[in-house]
Amino acid sequence: MFMKTWAAGLAYSNGYSYRQNTGFVSYYAERCPDVSETMRFVVNELKTAEEDPGLTDYAVAQVFGYSRAPSRYEQRGEAMASDLIDGYTPEVVKAFRKKVLDFKDKKNLNDELRSRMESAYGPVLTGYGQSLSKSKDGIFFLIGPEEQFKMLENYIETTEGEQTVYRLYPRDFWLTL
Repeated sequence: MFMKTWAAGLAYSNGYSYRQNTGFVSYYAERCPDVSETMRFVVNELKTAEEDPGLTDYAVAQVFGYSRAPSRYEQRGEAMASDLIDGYTPEVVKAFRKKVLDFKDKKNLNDELRSRMESAYGPVLTGYGQSLSKSKDGIFFLIGPEEQFKMLENYIETTEGEQTVYRLYPRDFWLTL
């Protein structure tokens, strides 16, 4: 999604991410000329994606992509201590990764992953899967000019029905001069 969206000039940076420890997913896009067009494009790319079994290996590899190596010593220590307190011991992490490696050889894994695309991407992409109003623990926000909000509201209305998009202003949080 990142390269196609970037190449289309619809977002300077963007991407879908998944947090293993919490199960939360997110989609982030910045510097969009039209946020609704960016969302429409991403959803269409997913809906019309050609089957590519090579992406299965890529998806599995994402589980192993996280590293604390670039972090400062103190940050790594704090993160490891938090993991231990939360129960993410080296044994738990090892067992999880072993199950992922065992699972990667499952017959028809590519088909199974494709069948789960809506349930994986849908909770954070307007117009893909169930309505975002039904997303559990969803937090959706946009920072931009009023025109972006209006375009997003129109897109939401055409894909998911009428929903209120609330606006917050700096004066709601900070003293402004």
